[in-house]
Amino acid sequence: MGIRLHDGSRIGVVGGGPAGSLCAYFLLTFARRMDLNLCLDIYEPRDFTQTGPDGCNMCGGIVSESLVQALAGEGIGLPPSVVQRGIDSYVLCTVGNRVRIDMPSKEKRIAAVHRGGGPRDLREVKWGGLDGYLLTRARELGAVVVPARVSDVGWDNGRPQVHLQNTSYTYDLLIGASGVNSAGWQLYEKLGLRSRRPDTTRAYITELPMGEESITRHFGSSMHVFLLDIPRLDFAAIIPKGDFLTVCLLGQDIDRELISAFFNSPVVKNCFPAAGNQVQGICRCAPRINVREATVPYMDRVVLVGDCGVTRLYKDGIGAAYRTAKAAARTAVFSGVSAHDFRRHYWPLYRSIAGDNRFGRLIFAIIHRIKAIEPLRRGVMRMAALEQAGPAGDRPMSIVLWDLFTGSAPYREVFFLTLAPRFVARFLWQSARAAGSACAGEERSRSMHEGALGKEYTDAEAICRQGEPGNVPPRAEPERGTGSTQEALSAGQPLSGSGVRVPGLSPRLGGPIASTPLTLRFLPWKRCQTEGGDVMTRKTWRLTVLAAVLLGGVAFAVSLLPGPTAAQATRTVYMAAVEPKGGTGVSQEAFPNPSLLPAGGGYVLKAPDNTGRWEVSTYQWQPSFIVVNQGEQVTLEIIGINGAEHVSSLPPYVDKFTVKRGQLTKVTFTASRAGIFPIVCVSHQPSMTGALVVLPK
Repeated sequence: MGIRLHDGSRIGVVGGGPAGSLCAYFLLTFARRMDLNLCLDIYEPRDFTQTGPDGCNMCGGIVSESLVQALAGEGIGLPPSVVQRGIDSYVLCTVGNRVRIDMPSKEKRIAAVHRGGGPRDLREVKWGGLDGYLLTRARELGAVVVPARVSDVGWDNGRPQVHLQNTSYTYDLLIGASGVNSAGWQLYEKLGLRSRRPDTTRAYITELPMGEESITRHFGSSMHVFLLDIPRLDFAAIIPKGDFLTVCLLGQDIDRELISAFFNSPVVKNCFPAAGNQVQGICRCAPRINVREATVPYMDRVVLVGDCGVTRLYKDGIGAAYRTAKAAARTAVFSGVSAHDFRRHYWPLYRSIAGDNRFGRLIFAIIHRIKAIEPLRRGVMRMAALEQAGPAGDRPMSIVLWDLFTGSAPYREVFFLTLAPRFVARFLWQSARAAGSACAGEERSRSMHEGALGKEYTDAEAICRQGEPGNVPPRAEPERGTGSTQEALSAGQPLSGSGVRVPGLSPRLGGPIASTPLTLRFLPWKRCQTEGGDVMTRKTWRLTVLAAVLLGGVAFAVSLLPGPTAAQATRTVYMAAVEPKGGTGVSQEAFPNPSLLPAGGGYVLKAPDNTGRWEVSTYQWQPSFIVVNQGEQVTLEIIGINGAEHVSSLPPYVDKFTVKRGQLTKVTFTASRAGIFPIVCVSHQPSMTGALVVLPK
């Protein structure tokens, strides 16, 4: 016999961040559907309306478009007072180049938010924080926020007990949502939770004050992401938010040396309008972040949600908090609060997030290799730039980068998209062109600064290659060599020799004539200088070719498999069979004519009782409108809440299935045909008819 919640059950939530607030929100929402009265307390010592550390949850504050849409579907729309700026594009920055990546579709837009009231020393609070807003939504449903820190825990007759400084409270269910930057795990271990703690690493976040006008002028609504070959740095971004820029560095234990290397990079310095000490923001922190999940996130009457259990690697932590919070709440209300219930209904989602992170670690390892090999890095930039300049329909690299930066898609989907033969072929072609142009000098003009007359060269810097045609004026005089060099210059023939001195040529090519001479140095092929200024040796060229061959081989092998991407496309939709009711007395409203309602059992009108009260109800699917993609394996998990039995069908996919009160019915099928298909309960028509929309590929 399982452990179930009942009327009057008490629930304690340790932590009022997104995971704790959302779990409380869903617990109270689901309980209302079951006519269940719960008493719920949230323990959160911080005041999220305060600025600085007192109200901050130490997070970059990016909400992906998929999470924005999911929250809106739950009735939690993010108001303008919470969203500091809508991000509609990314600027990918690397050595010698940058590319603006617009959102792949108009629906894809992300939100930049502060988690608390804003950075420290903020004179005027213009916006609200995300955490405070979510906590308020839970409070509106009846949650009680206790502004205290849990000092200890224990057991009271088989139920978890929370100890504060002067009192104790016993609960039927305890939700752990304390994150990894608190002592929460010590409490869970005291309760007897046998699990390995999450592995963590240190990140770095700082807030730079620039003013909204200056940020709009220099950064706009674009998040700047950096592809830099800095050891241990996995991800770096500058996020515009209102009057501030949030700088976020993620990687392997970010320290002062790495922070200094990032801010001293010329690529980063060029993003700011003027030189200055950008490292010292008015508010900065070095939080721990979860990079590997806890092994067991539950026991009888105890469950962990959010990043104190599992979260997405580096990205969309708030989205992972939403998913784990909802799954834990659904399990507790509809199934039970025993370890068996959580293992059956909560563990699959938890495990899927952890499994997806393994693909994430592989992707970031590949990114490190791409950053280290100049032609591959330039191949990414070239491919993205060409896609942005071309038609809007076919942009695989842009979609990969967008989903990787925003966390809008699982790492698994991103990984398999990069193995598509067409994607690999384009990437290798652009990388090969980048490698070839580095040796042939084809793209020297691309490295010139916009708006300038040309690139500035220093004395003895290589601007021509051995074997290239010369176009220097015939007045050039050889510094070393014979007269054949001058003849080659005037005739535009291939150059030979070790160098030539050209008097009267300005260090800025194409600019006004200056008296400073410039020495041209001709390099053999085996030491070709790349556009970013690095010297490309035969070893680098061989590594590039080897990487290209390996990527091509992997792509070819994957193309021979029977559709790995399709095998991964699954979707689970959670539904309920409900019966909304309403009623009144004949003294307030006259009893309507029952014959005006359609027959079929979907509408029920009860005649007035002895007190004159009459009721009306209808049976429905909730939600009644479901959207999936063609080719996906779809599972409908339907809980029966009202009505003893619902005999139903979903033609042409499922001929018959039955939903019973208090039982979970799973309906699995492959959405092979595009179109709109009815989900019909034959016992309660016409109201209990939903719609399955299968979008074409």
